[in-house]
Amino acid sequence: MFSRRSSRACLGLFALLAAPAFSQTLPRGGTAPTAVQSVALSTTLGFSDNIRGENNDQESETIAGVGLQLRLGKEHRRLNYSLHTDLQYLDYLGNTFDAELMGQANFDADLVIVPEMLTFVVQDNFGQQQNSPFAPSTPETRQNVNVFGAGPDLRVELGDVLVMLGSGRYMLENYETTAADNERTQAQLGFYHEFSADSSLGVMAQNTNVTYDEDTTGVDFERNEYLLRYRLSARRTAMLVEGGQSKFSADDGIERDIWLYRANLSRLITTRTYVVFAAGRELSDSGSLFVSTSADPVQPGTGNSGQSDAFTEMGLGGMPLSGSGIVASTDSLELRYARASWRLAAPRTRAYVSGEMREERYFTGTSQNRDVQVFSGGIERNLSAALRLGIDVSHSIRQSDISDVDLQDTMYRLSAFWQATRRLELSLAGEHSVRSGSTAGGGFDDNRIWARLIWTPRGAVQ
Repeated sequence: MFSRRSSRACLGLFALLAAPAFSQTLPRGGTAPTAVQSVALSTTLGFSDNIRGENNDQESETIAGVGLQLRLGKEHRRLNYSLHTDLQYLDYLGNTFDAELMGQANFDADLVIVPEMLTFVVQDNFGQQQNSPFAPSTPETRQNVNVFGAGPDLRVELGDVLVMLGSGRYMLENYETTAADNERTQAQLGFYHEFSADSSLGVMAQNTNVTYDEDTTGVDFERNEYLLRYRLSARRTAMLVEGGQSKFSADDGIERDIWLYRANLSRLITTRTYVVFAAGRELSDSGSLFVSTSADPVQPGTGNSGQSDAFTEMGLGGMPLSGSGIVASTDSLELRYARASWRLAAPRTRAYVSGEMREERYFTGTSQNRDVQVFSGGIERNLSAALRLGIDVSHSIRQSDISDVDLQDTMYRLSAFWQATRRLELSLAGEHSVRSGSTAGGGFDDNRIWARLIWTPRGAVQ
């Protein structure tokens, strides 16, 4: 378990997410408080015929678990917060692995100190990362990670159209097994010309300093970014485009200097469909990657299927777009990425298609270098008021640029959901995962069956 800064990082069941992202506008609150609440409790029973993902000497295992899905939020003139959790506590009844906590917990709060000007922000992210860039995902190859951040956001209007934005964050990162615990400070300052309430153009600078704990193998470093940024936030379209320079320097003498760019676009095509695109090149590290990908609004899965991310990421072959797809490391890297997603949310049908490509090039630990491609899709259909079916397929390719590793993982899932009562739902799922390609551990396949009972307490909103 976490040993270094557990109490300081606010670890626990409801630890969360939070990108230390530089916001264009600060939360301005509302005229009256509002709150949303969604609570679901679950029990899970599963079986795997190859729990370790082995080519030979395959072991079967029975898994029992309890889960919590929680959404709380409040918007007020002075205080805003949101808490999203999707967690599963899993016990391996054959003692193949120790019990584990899987999933994500996200918390984000801001206290308005001076309206329209100064806000204090608290953010936290809890989830998982991989210990190895190529190993199948098991309790032995993944670990819990927590990132906590707090600090002020400042907005000063210098005229009718010119705005100064600033922010500061003190952050703590905690890793369950990897010796990568650290603390970091991050400061940002920008000046923006606001064309309207929906769009702005500005320049910004960001400084990040990372200091690793004494008992880690990490080397302290500093990263600076100087950017030109354009933002658009219209009724059906949101866009953020930025480009500039990123400079990295570490205490061991390693330096990097690149031109960076990031582009993010989301578009509501109809009232039922939307698309999301993103692409970029940047210098990063596992903590920054973990936070930014956990904040991605498009997740694998069909959304309202009742099949939580914590549940679906149990498959050995899958390579999720966020969270456990990140490798825990003290090494920084140059990252190139592109991803796109399409989602449909109709009254009786929900569907998605998504894809991502990444090139990860580490500064010193080149054995972690990899090229990643992930493609997934699924559809869910209401057959009646009480019964619905879902099909999900995912395929990932992981390759090394310095070795012969060339992996292909494919997972198929068929799910059925029966609404037994207004507050009680039963789900049954079958999964088939296949790994092929060149790897030291060899290819394998894994078949899993899941039964899940989901209970929504009286008064909770689904």
